[in-house]
Amino acid sequence: MLRRNQKRGEAAYITLPDGRTGTIRTDRRCDVEYELPADVKISSTPPQKLIKPNQK
Repeated sequence: MLRRNQKRGEAAYITLPDGRTGTIRTDRRCDVEYELPADVKISSTPPQKLIKPNQK
């Protein structure tokens, strides 16, 4: 379990084991508790895009 304090408008970025990503945003300051499997990564910086715009 991960506990963190998020500010208003702050985003938490989630990366799932299969490579999919997601975002959790809060509309007010709050304490958040995440209960996710160990292979799910949470960060405060957005994940890097592996495909460049000219490679699509």
